[in-house]
Amino acid sequence: MSDLQMNRLTKSQFFFFTLHAQLGMAILSLPHILGLRAGHDGWISVIVCLLFALGLSALYYFIVKQYPDKNFFEITVDIFGKTAGKVINLILITYYFLYAVLMAQKCIDVLNLWLYYRTPPWVLISLFIFVCYYIVNADLQIIGRFLILSSFFIFLILFFVTWTIQDLNPLYLLPIGEAGITNILKGSFHGITAFAGFETFLFIHAFTAGTVKTKVKWERISILTAGSFYLITTLICFMYFPNAAKNIEHPVVYLLVPTKFTILERIEVFFLAGWVVVMITSCMCFLYVCCLGIGRLRKRADHKKEVGIVALIMFILTILADKVDSLSFWITVESVQLYFTYVTILFIPLLVAVIMIFKGRKVNKHET
Repeated sequence: MSDLQMNRLTKSQFFFFTLHAQLGMAILSLPHILGLRAGHDGWISVIVCLLFALGLSALYYFIVKQYPDKNFFEITVDIFGKTAGKVINLILITYYFLYAVLMAQKCIDVLNLWLYYRTPPWVLISLFIFVCYYIVNADLQIIGRFLILSSFFIFLILFFVTWTIQDLNPLYLLPIGEAGITNILKGSFHGITAFAGFETFLFIHAFTAGTVKTKVKWERISILTAGSFYLITTLICFMYFPNAAKNIEHPVVYLLVPTKFTILERIEVFFLAGWVVVMITSCMCFLYVCCLGIGRLRKRADHKKEVGIVALIMFILTILADKVDSLSFWITVESVQLYFTYVTILFIPLLVAVIMIFKGRKVNKHET
């Protein structure tokens, strides 16, 4: 098989790449984030986030339609020029790298809290990052195959969460709209980080077989799938303990603590085992985009040469981050992450699209 084929995703691999990129820490914490701002109407905020993400996919379609064979790192250089384009690419690379570090650190925090409270964090961090490194250090098609195989754990997580459906009370969702439009929109503003990852479409579409329309269709299906997943988990949490969800950081885990099967207890342990795999795959997607961007900056066609050094720096920063206990520090980090996410998924693509439109009009004027 040629190098080109090994670095080309099928449509199904492309779908699972964008899906895994969107699913991560928010599986546990999204009901809490939305509950703090919109109360039991937080599920409406999920729908608003979903519509917003679908709207952005139309913007992305406009961009990639003009550059069907280039990834976003190459598009920015073409639009903004060599110097400005590299600066913007550096911003994007920083975002994906820091997001991966933050995902690793939060994952280790949850594992230390619920399962491995006697295990030194550096051991868990080493294992987490090693798995990410091992898979991302392969060809893109191999990464895609692994993402398809690991998708079993997404359905496993959904199975455990929906098992509590018999204990739900839909009346807890009433009255609908009590929080008000302002609070619902505030919940949506903060909840959009749950969908962060769908914009990876801009970076991997050039390495995917099929037409641009087909790729956009599968991206939208992945957004709808992730949105449905978040909507189901949020609704279940609010119908199980509506008032407690905003006070509990990981309500989905607490939801499963009293759950038992005939032959199984401690269901939350099995749930978290599946969730860790999804966290690793999500982190892999961000790490791949980061290494791809560094490779383009260094004028290398292959991302694999960058994975080792990036994983090492990621390991060091994750250990340092784990030692920070200041609540105010993490509140600041989450605020920076939120605005950094909007810069990446909205501001930069919108700026690219506006310049593309301006350049197109300018060309048309010269032609006439």
